[in-house]
Amino acid sequence: MPDEAARVRELVSRAVVARGALTDAGVANHWHLLRLHGGTARIKPVADELVAAGVLERLTVDDGGASVLVPAGAALDPPRPSAAVLLSPFDNLLWDRRFVLRVFGFDHVIEIYKRAPERRYGYYVLPFLWRDRIVGRADLRSDRAEGALTVNAFHLQPGVRRSPAFDDAFSRALDRLRRTVGLERVVRP
Repeated sequence: MPDEAARVRELVSRAVVARGALTDAGVANHWHLLRLHGGTARIKPVADELVAAGVLERLTVDDGGASVLVPAGAALDPPRPSAAVLLSPFDNLLWDRRFVLRVFGFDHVIEIYKRAPERRYGYYVLPFLWRDRIVGRADLRSDRAEGALTVNAFHLQPGVRRSPAFDDAFSRALDRLRRTVGLERVVRP
């Protein structure tokens, strides 16, 4: 069993490699469920040690926000992503809400904890990640008795336009989710 210092170094490194780019606060948040307490005060010195050892790099971002940690030697201009994925509202990509707002311009809100009249988007809303952006929110319902994944509503993010490619990507994401949860069909308004 590694000592505490080695364990924290490994957890910091793994979080950054897994997520690609994280702030110190994002690293702490990534491991919150493992009780890696202490927040940035605990993470920053370890991250700085990993930067000095050449394991990670700390980059300044033009927006003036907190610096981000990336794996050393990481390609900063990777190929354009082609993903079309409906994310769980609890997906670890969304854990650090300030970072999600900063990087994606997406204000992540989990409305299952709100009373129905206070909800803006729906009960259990899944952000839709297409390519390298979160482009909308899908309010979905699983009707097991009917074997259907029902789209109650879809809310586009500001500045996003629908296109045939967008609609195809959304249909593929819905179908993938339908298969994953064992339903027979997708119902869209």
